[in-house]
Amino acid sequence: MLYILGCYLPDNQRLNKALVSIYGINKITASRISSKIGASYRANVEDLSPNQISKLSNFINDNLIIESGLERVQALSIKRLLLVNCYRGIRHNRRLPLRGQRTRTNSKTIKRVRRRY
Repeated sequence: MLYILGCYLPDNQRLNKALVSIYGINKITASRISSKIGASYRANVEDLSPNQISKLSNFINDNLIIESGLERVQALSIKRLLLVNCYRGIRHNRRLPLRGQRTRTNSKTIKRVRRRY
């Protein structure tokens, strides 16, 4: 298991799939990262050279916000919306859907999940 920036990447998975397991990296970003460091899209994590591993960690550290940093940024933006008391902040506060979805029948998930901001 490769340990990069607070995350374990399984050795037997392809690099793109292993990078998606990091919170904040999606499929497109993972494929861009693998092309930037010069790794094949079919390469497994265990096939990476030490040079590629250092390039990978440096690239992610310099260009992306991942894991707890991303969660902190999202929480701060939600707190800003609550403080400004805009429409989206009010919807966050009432735990209702934010982006125009109907609430008569289809907002069961957002109403059920009770997370404080």
